Amino acid sequence: MKQLKKIILSVSLFLLGVSVLGQRSITLNSLTPNTLCQGSSTIVNFTVTGNGGYGGGNDFNVELSDQFDWRGNFISPTIIGSLPESNAGTYNITTDPITVTGIGYKIQIVSTNKGTTSGSRSIKIYPYPIPNPIIKLY
Repeated sequence: MKQLKKIILSVSLFLLGVSVLGQRSITLNSLTPNTLCQGSSTIVNFTVTGNGGYGGGNDFNVELSDQFDWRGNFISPTIIGSLPESNAGTYNITTDPITVTGIGYKIQIVSTNKGTTSGSRSIKIYPYPIPNPIIKLY
């Protein structure tokens, strides 16, 4: 019985160690600015933590939440940027000029290799600004 307890304890500690050492996370630090016009850019800053890395062939996809959904769900997200390998940092991402405008969008980052997803940040997308014509009288 004593031997069985030692085995169970050893296996439990091993599994706990594997799960703690193998944890990875993506932190979406900031979006600057977080209010955009269609087709404009934002700067996305994120960090990656955890042991083991993400491996070769990994991309970090920057996803925009579903159109026509004011809650910011990611059921059918749009990839608005793809960042190669395991390089976290600061990137300039541009929204599509035909993106439907709205104030309920969110952005998140997803690792293609390990399936890790960051938390999300809210972003507002407005129509192109109305041009201000300049009229000169001669």
